[in-house]
Amino acid sequence: MSGRITAVGEGVDPGRIGTPVTALTTGGARAEVVLAPVALSLDIGSVPPRTAAGPGRGAPTAYDLINTAARVRPGESVLIHAAAGSVGTLAAQFARLAGAGRITGVAGSARRALALVAEGTVRVDVSAECSREGLATAVQRLAGGATHGKGVLRIA
Repeated sequence: MSGRITAVGEGVDPGRIGTPVTALTTGGARAEVVLAPVALSLDIGSVPPRTAAGPGRGAPTAYDLINTAARVRPGESVLIHAAAGSVGTLAAQFARLAGAGRITGVAGSARRALALVAEGTVRVDVSAECSREGLATAVQRLAGGATHGKGVLRIA
């Protein structure tokens, strides 16, 4: 489900009231008002609520990958595998919200990459055969060459 926070419980910052979120609930997600744990209520920024609610657990997974596992910070570059899938498309949006400087996606086909290219959020590599060797070459090409000794900071 998604919507705006209308009230908060004890120990939750009242400044969150009005914040657009997607939330996981154990039931009642189609109701007009639901009670959701703060840990499962994720800010969605400018992502349309209908989009954020659509993938079910995809949104929290994408959010967690970008903000908890990878800890993306402003200006960092992000590579998203399966960027045209439900988790991948949301991960790109959450990376943008986290301030990523460059977001690169790998998609398995031109058809899957079309929406990403049209949106302009992600630089896309279309690779029908994602072998380990081919992927390494694609990543270097998208990054503009070798990593110049920077290496990989985090893998989520």
